[in-house]
Amino acid sequence: MAEYTGVYGISFLIVMVNISAAIGISSMSRSFREHKYHRPLPFLVSMALLLVSISLCSRYLYKKQNPENSVNFTAGILQGDISQRRFANESEAREAIDIYSQMTEDMLKPKEEKESAEEIINVTINGTAAFADKGDMPVRMNPDIVIWPETAVPYPLFAAGPVSQTYREKLLGAARKYKQKFLVGTIDFGDQKSSSGDFALYNSAMLINENGRVEAKFRKIHLVPFGEFVPLGNRFPILNRIVGMGRNLSEGTNYNPIKINDDVFAGINICFEDIFSNIAREEARLGANLLLVITNDAWYPKSSEPTQHLAQSVFRAVETRLPLIRNGNNSCSVLISPAGIIQDTVFKERDENGKTILHYDKRGRASAKFKTLVQKNPELTFYTRYGDVFILVCIFILAASALLGFMKWRARKNNLFQPKA
Repeated sequence: MAEYTGVYGISFLIVMVNISAAIGISSMSRSFREHKYHRPLPFLVSMALLLVSISLCSRYLYKKQNPENSVNFTAGILQGDISQRRFANESEAREAIDIYSQMTEDMLKPKEEKESAEEIINVTINGTAAFADKGDMPVRMNPDIVIWPETAVPYPLFAAGPVSQTYREKLLGAARKYKQKFLVGTIDFGDQKSSSGDFALYNSAMLINENGRVEAKFRKIHLVPFGEFVPLGNRFPILNRIVGMGRNLSEGTNYNPIKINDDVFAGINICFEDIFSNIAREEARLGANLLLVITNDAWYPKSSEPTQHLAQSVFRAVETRLPLIRNGNNSCSVLISPAGIIQDTVFKERDENGKTILHYDKRGRASAKFKTLVQKNPELTFYTRYGDVFILVCIFILAASALLGFMKWRARKNNLFQPKA
């Protein structure tokens, strides 16, 4: 249903079913009292909408995909499980660099044997798993891209100082050594924005190519209020001193997808941007055929926030019908199919029957290679094309109902106060 109405349609359906069920129970009670059948029309309508939603889902799941219009894509996911280090010292920053550098080495170092047939490909086709033989595709030891999550290292990649220099040497050196592309979440500097010498700061995702050069950037568009900026802080600087967190980041303005290779264009969401459907929608409209979410939920070491945050990514995949790869610093690093199914995770095991168990919200340090099928030219969904039309229809119905109610009230009032003959 979210493919047509967005997440708001799901909320609408849940509320409608519950209210109509209550009305249905009341109608049955009335029928028993009056010995006369009263049709529970609202409940029947809500059940019909529920069946329509289920049938649309079934239709999509069984829809055949043209493999000639798709490419195999592999992402190396590193979940370093670094504690929250907003104001990290040099020792803490170097520890983060060492952890992610070592995980990168472990993933990319040459292997004596090729990957097993079971590991070679686990692609997602409309929400179902499909395994390909080795002869169906060339064996690639390294992934198409290795992803470090949002602020994997709590120092900017291109800042001055010995820590950032070490950061560059490790990361860019690995890119050149293994001829490997990286996508890394880091703070980036923009143009000078004041006479005091301050530069604009951006929460960014940088694409590093095989030669260790920055090939593309995505700058976070929707910032966290009171976390990344203070609302009205530019107009009233005193607010920065009272509630600020030491900096005000700047907003990005470019929704253009990042070109990973000739066939894969990734729409990036940083941190909580995946809870806003308009960002993924606009990226899909501009040609994204894959969604990538990099985040750091270490701010919430024990609460259920990471799991709730993950649920938002599921809706973004369904609304756009694009595969979504999510990389968290300490939890919820998963592969989500266009049908909204969590297809792979960094933590998984096999039970006694050989069935794979996915631990999608387990916290800790782990890495994995997510393999999926990406359509070269995916068809835009209704929601991607037209957005929140459903909400506009609801607003129109609400306004029309309010106007009709007002007119009836006014007519009744005039009738009551009309002088009698």
